[in-house]
Amino acid sequence: MIIRGFAQLADELSAAGGRRPALAVAGAGEPQVLAAVIRAAGRGLLDYLLVGQPAPINAAARAAGASLDPSRIVAADGDDTAACAVRLVREGRAQLLMKGNISSSALLRQAVDRERGLRGPALMTHIAALQLPAYHKLMFYSDGGVIPHPDLAKKRIILDNALQFARRLGYARPKVALLTAAEQLYADDAASADAAELARQCAAGEHGVCDAAGPISFDLATAPEAARRKDYRSPVAGDADILITPDIHAGNLLGKALTYFGGALMAGLVMGARVPIVMASRGCDCDEQYYSIILALRMLQAEQQGR
Repeated sequence: MIIRGFAQLADELSAAGGRRPALAVAGAGEPQVLAAVIRAAGRGLLDYLLVGQPAPINAAARAAGASLDPSRIVAADGDDTAACAVRLVREGRAQLLMKGNISSSALLRQAVDRERGLRGPALMTHIAALQLPAYHKLMFYSDGGVIPHPDLAKKRIILDNALQFARRLGYARPKVALLTAAEQLYADDAASADAAELARQCAAGEHGVCDAAGPISFDLATAPEAARRKDYRSPVAGDADILITPDIHAGNLLGKALTYFGGALMAGLVMGARVPIVMASRGCDCDEQYYSIILALRMLQAEQQGR
């Protein structure tokens, strides 16, 4: 399967129909976020609960050309905003969670709370999707937003969450690039050694059906001409679906470089919690916020279908 762009995902989701889940938005007084939520609701994809101070939320709605039903607003302020949104999900009043005009750390702090949060059985990790003019399909990468310095054990979970994400989108055999600066294995370099070990695990079937290459450089993973010049042969070469970065710095830099200078459109969410968490950067525009919601809805749909 190949997903060429975000519009394809949105159209497939809209065509599927079914029950509309509710989205709890923490810090909903952000015009770009609220416009994206209203856009998704307008397509009949979801209902929503807006958590935060009513005045900024209503102002953001007016900026989006919408008038809100007061019953959709759940008043909260300061540190209670994230806690309130998480509580709505725990109580079953919402099935998805979204970050609005609050910091990622504030929302995740509440989500990972052992007693009142949304911890799942695995580590929470961030996955981003990029729609690039110069690439022939959506590109996914992880982790550029949650795990700062993953060791091998955490990288294994990052990989598994990313594979689950791709499979829920319909990829039967995802192609994974375990990125480093070069394709050579350097035994004294942790990133290189970890990439080689994860590739070995994939080859042994420890991560389900997939193709993996690592260590592998970004150009070999995404550019067929680079792979031809270097005579690098792998099903992943020039055709990667998933890029696993060595650490959060590499992932964050990769995403922002491709967004600001490569013309990429980015969407992102957090996997590993009880529900998908929509977590795009506050610098993202309405389209990127909207497509982040679409990704989360696709994850929820696939889970409900047992995938």
